[in-house]
Amino acid sequence: MNSITRSQLTAILLITDIFSLICLNGGISAWTMAGYAVGTALQMIVMLLLSSVRLPKWLSLAYLIFFGSIQLKRLWSASDVTFIPSEASSGIGGKAMMTILIAAVCLYISSTGMKAAARSASIAAAVGVLFLLTDLTSALIHPDFANISASSHCGTFSGGLLLSITASGLPVAFLTLLPLVKNGSISAVLQYYSVRITVCTTLLLTTLLVAGGIMETLEFPVITAAQLSQPFSAQRIDPLFLMLFAVFGVFSLTAQAMTAAYLFREIFPRFRKWQSTAVIGMILSGAAAAVIFTGCTSSGLVHDKLYLRSIAVSNDKVTMTFFADEESITVGSGELPTAEKMAELCKGKPIVTGFTEMIVLGDCDAQQVLEELLTEWKVSPSCMAVYSASPHDTLTEGNAEMLEGTVKEAEKLGIAGKCKITAVLSELINKGRSETAEINRNGFLNKTIIHNKSG
Repeated sequence: MNSITRSQLTAILLITDIFSLICLNGGISAWTMAGYAVGTALQMIVMLLLSSVRLPKWLSLAYLIFFGSIQLKRLWSASDVTFIPSEASSGIGGKAMMTILIAAVCLYISSTGMKAAARSASIAAAVGVLFLLTDLTSALIHPDFANISASSHCGTFSGGLLLSITASGLPVAFLTLLPLVKNGSISAVLQYYSVRITVCTTLLLTTLLVAGGIMETLEFPVITAAQLSQPFSAQRIDPLFLMLFAVFGVFSLTAQAMTAAYLFREIFPRFRKWQSTAVIGMILSGAAAAVIFTGCTSSGLVHDKLYLRSIAVSNDKVTMTFFADEESITVGSGELPTAEKMAELCKGKPIVTGFTEMIVLGDCDAQQVLEELLTEWKVSPSCMAVYSASPHDTLTEGNAEMLEGTVKEAEKLGIAGKCKITAVLSELINKGRSETAEINRNGFLNKTIIHNKSG
């Protein structure tokens, strides 16, 4: 196996660290961030003392296969909320196809050797850090530090300490790859853990600044923050995030597979030809077993869908409009789960809610409606939440594109408040009221205040 540099070792392991945080399921706070930083620093001290220790090869091999399986399951779960635009990306068939492609890419990267894979990982890690810095810069241009205090109850210091260990796994891969570093183990330990503390705490800080106000409603906070933070007004960065998500997922699995294959060859020297294939097969089997015992969400394989564009909600009915010039529909139920089922029955097609652009609130419990739309319906975190005295007439008689355009223009002029669902919901949760735009069928009217319970 070829030797690698300190920077290449750092890149390989850092990708796994970042990907584990991207797939993090559950709330975080400033206490979590502090605990993560302290936990990583403690690990650095331990590694400085134990850098010459070599774990039993069979134990390291078993753990790497186990952790690789966990990473694959994390990828399966997180892919359900990244809005991958493929008709075949969901359901059992979609997960199987995605897994086959990932396994093929992992096998190919593994076959090129450690040095080639390490060079590729360095490039991928550099792009990932650049993306993170862009997101952080965007969050700091108009910072809302109240988001940090609003999320204080969503995570603990001890939770951060535990996260620093469980998110990236025990340092088995690090101890296995450390002897391959050219220029000494001590400097490699210092470099990797210093970079890890800096990059990962920056990622957590960015998440808190962007999505801290609605942290208690989120399942995947880092993914939501990436979807919310749009530094360029003329172009969304979602495609870049999807690319990084896929690349980091593949490299994270490849790091475990390559290291495990190296140990497999050391333990079974006669079994040299198919060691990478055998290891990847064991990782896939472990991930399948994890799904059987713990479950993995799936939205089903559907080819004929309606894509929700905007929705109006009041106490007694719900109106929906769709992309592709589909006729709007109004159903006589203020309960969102019932309204969705009734609309699907009337249209004869399932409704996809992940690309929703606007929510028009009427006489309803605004906080409850927005929480349900964000957490249960999985509407886009960047969609707008506005108010109308006649929400259903506004949608059915007005032009959706025109309505959205007038609200966005009013936001730019500073006369509409912050209309994103996350900003509105954050204020409702923390203050009991929120400023947003009021519209009618002709477009923007003025800025208004909505409360947890309207009317």
